[in-house]
Amino acid sequence: MPKIVINDIPDLAGEYDLDLNFTHRDFRTIKQVAGVRANEVMDAIEAGDLDVVVALAEIALQKAGKPHSVEQLWDATAGSLVLDFGDLEEAEDGPPPSADEPRSDVGSASSGASTSDDTEPFPVTFPQLGSGTPQQVST
Repeated sequence: MPKIVINDIPDLAGEYDLDLNFTHRDFRTIKQVAGVRANEVMDAIEAGDLDVVVALAEIALQKAGKPHSVEQLWDATAGSLVLDFGDLEEAEDGPPPSADEPRSDVGSASSGASTSDDTEPFPVTFPQLGSGTPQQVST
């Protein structure tokens, strides 16, 4: 399951599960905090939209029952919020192909993004998973 990792925010530091099966209330929170419509959320995540990462952190904290203010998230230093898709990426990869199997990515268009071997969060360029979802987004 994806998670939000919060660093350097007193009383909020930790990892919080993020269920991507959003409710209507979740989409409303995303719209209010980030100004992003429901059908644009994944594109905004892939683009590294800071407002969406803050909205997702807000949702994760609400669902965890953690008392906070969204202002704490906005006032945090850059890099304090990390959107981590690591577990989701491992589930999508499955076993590695054998040497005899043709590679599905040969001859396909590539964005030039790095592979899922990268585990450090980056502020601008995001590694792409098979689904096009970045493994981690750091703000």
